[in-house]
Amino acid sequence: MRQYAESWGSFAYTLTTFSPVVDGEVLPEAPWQALAGGAGRDVDLIIGHNRHEYRLRHLR
Repeated sequence: MRQYAESWGSFAYTLTTFSPVVDGEVLPEAPWQALAGGAGRDVDLIIGHNRHEYRLRHLR
């Protein structure tokens, strides 16, 4: 996918099939940048699991 780096941006360098898409409206900035800027400072704790998240790659 690196051949599309000029038009795809940083997504071309990720190894995951799905990634957050910064669209300026629903996701105004990259999650790690938002967190570094304090976007999660009022969130006490987030709990969850991703049991089947990676399963898509192993379906045959």
